[in-house]
Amino acid sequence: MQTQARHVVIPEILRISRSGVCAVIATSALACGGDVEPTTIRSPELGCATAVAGDPWWSQGFEPQTGKLHVDLDATPSASGIDAVIGLGDGAVTSFAGLAAAVRFNPSGTIDVRDGAGYRADVALAYVAGNPYHIRLDVDVAAHVYNVWVRSSIFQGFTLLAHRYAFRTEQAGALQLSSVAAKVDGDTRSATVCGISVSRSATPSQGCLLASAGDGFVSAAVSDLTGLGTAAAVVTPSSRPLDAVIGLSAGAATSFAALATSLRLGPTGTYDARDGDVYRADRQVRYSPGSQIDIRMIVDLSTHTYSAYAGGSRFADEIGRGYAFRTQQRTVDHLDHLSVIVDGDAGGISVCNSGAQRAAGVVYQREDEHTVVPLPGEGALLGDGVTIRRVDAAGRTLAERPGHGALAVDLQGNALVAHMEGSTLFVDKYDPALAPVWSTPVGFFERTAILAMTTDAQGNVGVAVRAPADSSGTTVIRLDAHGTELPGTSTPGEVVALDGDDVVAAWNQGDAVWVGRFSPSAGVRWLRSFPGRAGLSAIIVDPAHAVILAGELATPIDFGGGVLTPMSNPDAAINGFVVKLAAEGSHVFSTNTRTSWIGGVAASATRVVVSSTLWTQFPRPVLQWFDAAGTPVARPDLDVGYLGDLGKGDAVALAPSGRAWWNLRAQWPVFPEWPFLVALAP
Repeated sequence: MQTQARHVVIPEILRISRSGVCAVIATSALACGGDVEPTTIRSPELGCATAVAGDPWWSQGFEPQTGKLHVDLDATPSASGIDAVIGLGDGAVTSFAGLAAAVRFNPSGTIDVRDGAGYRADVALAYVAGNPYHIRLDVDVAAHVYNVWVRSSIFQGFTLLAHRYAFRTEQAGALQLSSVAAKVDGDTRSATVCGISVSRSATPSQGCLLASAGDGFVSAAVSDLTGLGTAAAVVTPSSRPLDAVIGLSAGAATSFAALATSLRLGPTGTYDARDGDVYRADRQVRYSPGSQIDIRMIVDLSTHTYSAYAGGSRFADEIGRGYAFRTQQRTVDHLDHLSVIVDGDAGGISVCNSGAQRAAGVVYQREDEHTVVPLPGEGALLGDGVTIRRVDAAGRTLAERPGHGALAVDLQGNALVAHMEGSTLFVDKYDPALAPVWSTPVGFFERTAILAMTTDAQGNVGVAVRAPADSSGTTVIRLDAHGTELPGTSTPGEVVALDGDDVVAAWNQGDAVWVGRFSPSAGVRWLRSFPGRAGLSAIIVDPAHAVILAGELATPIDFGGGVLTPMSNPDAAINGFVVKLAAEGSHVFSTNTRTSWIGGVAASATRVVVSSTLWTQFPRPVLQWFDAAGTPVARPDLDVGYLGDLGKGDAVALAPSGRAWWNLRAQWPVFPEWPFLVALAP
């Protein structure tokens, strides 16, 4: 199959005649001039004309064309069941036999197209009185064939109504086309034609790319993606099975090898995606002809991987996760075009509302939710529930091993992992290369939750756990640097953090929120109560041993800096808060986050970062920065792009340098949740 490139950024627009109806392009009104006079124009508006039943033919001229051309127009039938024909001819058309290509609002209430000696359509498309239909005719005059695309709303994709239909029999030898014409064949009713435009190149129709079998590649420029970015579009296939590929490329694609990413509506009737040298899919999902499909490709040029999604307006499926760029594009450093091709003998596809958004300040990303422990030099220990990895500042893997659970790192760089296996708590130690050092089992109860884990300067390990039978209390297991169990302790607490040998905890009791610091012997170092109730989401200790508590207000509470009040309304619950208490328990700052609930909090010596979710009509993840005194810090340099337009904010980690790792659950189109970790620049 020929795969000539078609680039749609700067189409060459042809001149429409001055007399009669002037063509109006989306970006400019064209000067008119020509030699074809319309026979009838009723109720003329800017760029519009109405053909009425019983009146003579209406024609509008343009410069004669002998090759490939594309004609776009909007047509509105006055009623259902009319017989109105709009088509292309050479010169002033005075009869149906003068039309080489024709589209009809037929008496049966559907739109059909002339194919040689008769009318038919590849897809049954009903029309509604008074509704405008955007019609595009892609014509090859030399081959005497044409395609017809129809869209009934600017929010929908195009339907390929006719593919490579033959010119009307009487025009089978036409050498050129130079006019648009319309006629209502009957006693009553009318059809209005507006916004005619004609072009020699494969221009997008109202923001849509249209590709048919045999057309080759069609490309459109999108925002230049250089790091983490997301491309999205609404796709409408004309038939099933099809063989259509949508991908991202550096420059307009002229071959499949130019596509770094490729989502395919495959010949088996299901989606797949290119993974290096092959097409495959993580799950089998069928596509349907005529249905609008939301697609999304999340690309990471730091790792030359991408994930591909497809679905409807509410639900989507992940077709491929973490797939490799096509082999020929493993070193590409940017992607700036969305390219489409229908590879095969039949069918077509429309790609509408396409665009891309580049993330700003994102160093790398990983799919799935991760536990993160920062390492010196902006490296990190990452755990995704299956594998534990040590990565460098760029996210490159330095060591990995199977494993899961809570993570900590001692001063020598050894990794500690705490995990439950049935009713046994295991604490494992690995050297910096993640080779095993020791493993200590500690008897406990099934479904025990691990709340926190830490190590101290001597390499001792503390693990805070809560058993099902002790929902209001916490047990701290302690081991020395060699894995030998030391005396533990028990404290109250809904949320718990470990600070060396101390336990910091917060809980609701009666009509008050309690926050305290406890010694290894369960002695109270300090304990404070604040009248009111709140949902407690997270508690941490910063490098200066200050306590930071975050959650959702249930009632007004004064933590020492003034009353914080819930701000719920019928559209949103805006109850999030964050509080910082000094090492001895005194108030440092407290503030409403103006979000709905807290997903996580982290701190360095100079910054506090809060991950939360704002729920209005839809949830949106929010990452907020504060200095050590609680003053908000704007970070306009950070933007995760489409990845974070909808979803939820989860756990967050922060390095001394300001490098942050943010877990978020992207929601797209609306309800599925896709977990991601993004590493953000300081």
